Amino acid sequence: MPARLAIAVLLATVLATLPAAASGRSLPASVKTVRCSLDNHEAIFYARMQTLDDADRMAMRFTLLEWSGVEGFEPVRAPGLRRWQRSRSGVGMFSYRQGVRGLLPNAVYRMRVDFRWYSEDGEIVEHRRRRSSSCRQYLDLPNLRARVLGA
Repeated sequence: MPARLAIAVLLATVLATLPAAASGRSLPASVKTVRCSLDNHEAIFYARMQTLDDADRMAMRFTLLEWSGVEGFEPVRAPGLRRWQRSRSGVGMFSYRQGVRGLLPNAVYRMRVDFRWYSEDGEIVEHRRRRSSSCRQYLDLPNLRARVLGA
């Protein structure tokens, strides 16, 4: 019996720590890469969220992430980003399209979006973070092999 009790307590603890999506309350928020142009060195990202029952307003913030092959994805400062885009009160769905230009060659970019749902009092009801798919700004190099022609 003590083993069953321990398993039940462990299971209850795990279920209590699951995110809202796994516990039946899905948080509809997503971001995707709409366009990735190597020729123009630009990308367009689209984020969308739906309201929750106890939320009055919504907001999202875009952060451009760059990976140059050294240390994973790192935030990049870009004009117009890092500002919260806010919905009007009572809106059922909120979406925003964010473009970035001047992307450096030989790097990979993705967009991180922070989503927030606010109550009528302005308190944060829920928050989530999502990342888009990657936007590669380089061409694959040929797979060359070296060989000795003479010595």
